[in-house]
Amino acid sequence: MTADTNEGLKQITETIDRFMGGDTAARVEKPFANEGLESIRSKINELLAKEEQAGNEFHLFNMEIAYALTDWLEALQQVNNGNLEVTLDGAYNEEFVDNVSKALNTTFASLRSLEEERKKQAEKVLEQQAKMIEELSTPIIKVWDSVLVLPIIGIVDSKRAEEMMEKLLTKVVEEQIHYTIVDLTGVTVIDTRTADYFLQMMKASTLIGTKCIVSGISPAIAQTITRMGLEFPTMTMRDLRDALKFVFHEIGLQISATGQ
Repeated sequence: MTADTNEGLKQITETIDRFMGGDTAARVEKPFANEGLESIRSKINELLAKEEQAGNEFHLFNMEIAYALTDWLEALQQVNNGNLEVTLDGAYNEEFVDNVSKALNTTFASLRSLEEERKKQAEKVLEQQAKMIEELSTPIIKVWDSVLVLPIIGIVDSKRAEEMMEKLLTKVVEEQIHYTIVDLTGVTVIDTRTADYFLQMMKASTLIGTKCIVSGISPAIAQTITRMGLEFPTMTMRDLRDALKFVFHEIGLQISATGQ
């Protein structure tokens, strides 16, 4: 082996060692006079150039993964904290990274859709509950073919009194009611405006053809009405039992001795 050959192999070996040591730009720069060595030098340089390019691409891929992971983790943290409006807007060069981001956006969109549906269902349940509570708080009971009883329980404000009047008058017309008993046994407090609504309800009931009877007025409510100078434009009874007995007698319904 000639001295030139030994020197050429030494240069090639040193260049490869430099590349392996981290010098990705290392190349066998000086051409060889020996055709065989020159061919090896060319192939080695070509290989080292491809390795450098692959290393750079891998480094860029790793950097993009690192940036994307930061975006993904931040977005997931926001979702975990209740922010479902988050969207990954970054455009990534790597197809894999871009596909993962699109998949996360699809997941976030699905979560938003589920949350909207949950809210709609919750609102629907609340509406049903409110309607049920309203119906339970103002039960209109048809005790006979042409007799209604409206037992009022609890605190009655102006809004509730107005709803009662509308509901009662509608029922009177629909059922062709002749007698309506409004029982106040369960009412402990009444204000001026609410009392006025009750008076309007009784007058309106009379105008549409039903006889309105009020029962169960407590001493406190009687004093309040007297102080306000109001007069009920209708018949009053001590309690619901007396009101029912009166109405049944009016319509010709016989009551047995055990029912008295």
